[in-house]
Amino acid sequence: MPVEDNDNNNTNNKNDDNNTDNKHSNPVTVIVKRIAKKDKIKEFEEWLSGISKEVSKQEGNMGIDTIRPTDKSKLEYVVII
Repeated sequence: MPVEDNDNNNTNNKNDDNNTDNKHSNPVTVIVKRIAKKDKIKEFEEWLSGISKEVSKQEGNMGIDTIRPTDKSKLEYVVII
């Protein structure tokens, strides 16, 4: 059965949330906070580097940001994916 083409028909809208062709229609942000041990900073940075490389390979990845600690007494890292 033919479908009328009129202004009220949104089935061909590329921005439709149900459209699977648009892979970036529903982005997700993940925020991870971790406190590194003072004697394990090097190992933590190596782990973080590996995670960053793996995340960057994933389809649809829109970037990764790392906020490193500025206060040496609290070694809190924040990673935004």
